[in-house]
Amino acid sequence: MCIKETLSSRITALDLHLLSTSDRSRIKDADMFVSIMCAALMMLVSAEEDIPYIKSRFSYEYSVISKLVELENDKKELGERINVLTSELNDSRHDFSLLNASLQAIIQRGRMSSGSTYVRWGKSDCPSDTGSRAIYKGYVASGDHTHAGGSGEFICLPEDPIHGDDITGGYRSLIVGTEYETGGTSKWADVVDHDVPCVTCYTPSSNVLMVPGRNQCYEGWNLEYSGYLMSSYYNHASPKNYLCVNDYPENLDSGYGSENGALLYFVAARCGSLPCDPYIDNGELTCAVCTLPPY
Repeated sequence: MCIKETLSSRITALDLHLLSTSDRSRIKDADMFVSIMCAALMMLVSAEEDIPYIKSRFSYEYSVISKLVELENDKKELGERINVLTSELNDSRHDFSLLNASLQAIIQRGRMSSGSTYVRWGKSDCPSDTGSRAIYKGYVASGDHTHAGGSGEFICLPEDPIHGDDITGGYRSLIVGTEYETGGTSKWADVVDHDVPCVTCYTPSSNVLMVPGRNQCYEGWNLEYSGYLMSSYYNHASPKNYLCVNDYPENLDSGYGSENGALLYFVAARCGSLPCDPYIDNGELTCAVCTLPPY
C-alpha cells in the first residue's frame, strides 16, 4: 500500500475544522509531498520489475541464436554425409554395371553353349526375326562334279581362311566352288552359272531340322528359312548330299562364267518306289530348315 494512502487515512481521522489556517496549509503541503514521493516510489518499483523481463528476453534471443548456429552445423554435417553417400551410391552403380555386364556375358555364353548351328545355303546373312546370328560367311564348296573320288559333301568354306605351312610332295584331294545350274528353268534363271554363297548361323534353339519336301515347319517348330532341295546331277561322277537352298537366292560377285566345278540342280521326285500321291512325278521338291524353341 502507498504511503500517501496511509497518511491520508490518518489525516481523515482528524477533525480538520479544529485546526488553524496555518496548520491546515502545512497539512496540504505535506499531502503534496507524500504524493510526489509515492509517485517516485512507484516508478522505482516498476523499474525493478522490468529488470527480470529484460534478462529473460536476452536469454531467449541468445537461446534462439545458439539453436540457429547448432542447426547450421547440423546442416553442414548432413551435407557432407549426403556427399559421402552420393559417392558411395555412384560406386555401387558402377560395381552393379560391371556385375550386370559379367552376368549378361555368362548368360550369353550359356545360351550359345546350349544352342545349335546350321548353314543357310544360297544366302550371306542369317534370318533376323528368329534370334539367329551369323558366325561366318563363305562359299559353298565340294568336289568337282567330274571327279569320282574325293568328298561329295557340300560345305561352307569361310571367306577369311587361315593357311598353315606350305606342304610339298604327295597327292591331294581337291575342292572347288559351286555354281547354280538352273538354266532352262522358269525358276532362278537369273543366277545360272553364278557362284553360290553361304552363311553359318547360330541359333539359341538346341535342335535344328531340315525338312525335305515341305516349305513349312511342323507344329511346335520355328521356321528359319525355306527354299528348294538341290544336289548334283543324277548321272555325274561325284554324288553330292542334298542342300536346302534358300528361296530368292543370292550369288557371289566374285564368280560368273560357267566354270562348273561343283554344281547345284533342282531335285525332282520320280514316281515308282516313291509314291506319287502325295508326291508329283518330276515335281521339284521344296524344303524348310526348322528349329525347336528352347522351352
